[in-house]
Amino acid sequence: MPVNNEENPIENPHRGDYDGRVEGRLAVVEKRVSAVEVDVAVIRTSFATKEDVQSLRNEIHALSERVLTALHEQKLEFNQALASQREDFYAALARQGEQFHGALAEQREEILAALARQREEVFAALAKQREEFHAALTKQREEFHAALSRQRDDLHAALAKQRDEFLAALTKQRDEFQAALTKQRDEFLAALTRQGNELHAALSRQREDFNAALADNRIDLYKMQMAHMWKLYGFASLLIGGVYFIARYVH
Repeated sequence: MPVNNEENPIENPHRGDYDGRVEGRLAVVEKRVSAVEVDVAVIRTSFATKEDVQSLRNEIHALSERVLTALHEQKLEFNQALASQREDFYAALARQGEQFHGALAEQREEILAALARQREEVFAALAKQREEFHAALTKQREEFHAALSRQRDDLHAALAKQRDEFLAALTKQRDEFQAALTKQRDEFLAALTRQGNELHAALSRQREDFNAALADNRIDLYKMQMAHMWKLYGFASLLIGGVYFIARYVH
């Protein structure tokens, strides 16, 4: 992009659309106005004549009008170029939208077709895998039933053997327990007989001792009763004598 300078004019009749050089042109205009102001200042300091000042003022006024005219034309050209560019952009956008919708519809159809093919392939693979799974499951179930039958037979045989051994051991233990129980019962009965005989003998001795002690206690009790009776008889005699004495000698 060429740069504006003092040799380049502000107007560019060969290019009507906006070329982005307005800022540069305004800078050139400002520079020229500054130069004109400097010239005016030099003229004033040099005692320029009134005609020179008037001609310079006319030139500045013409330059300003030319600048304003150029700016207005540039603005009109810029607006026209912007409107044309906007219309081109909208048209290109519409064409691009139509192309995008067409490509999108085509891609959607391709995706749907690919999805349909993939779904059919998946269903076929799933059906094949299901059949293989059912076959493997059937085979595994048969092997499991066979192994379970063998294990059940082995378990029954082991249980039968263990039951026979347990019954034999239980029978042997019952016989030993009954023999030991019989022996212990005989010993217990013998000990119980001896203890009963000893208890009867002790009870007999204790009964005899109790009868002897009871007879002694009965005799002692009789003697004590007789002593109390004699004491009571003496007290009654004394009481009767006292009453008689009082009744006879007091009254």
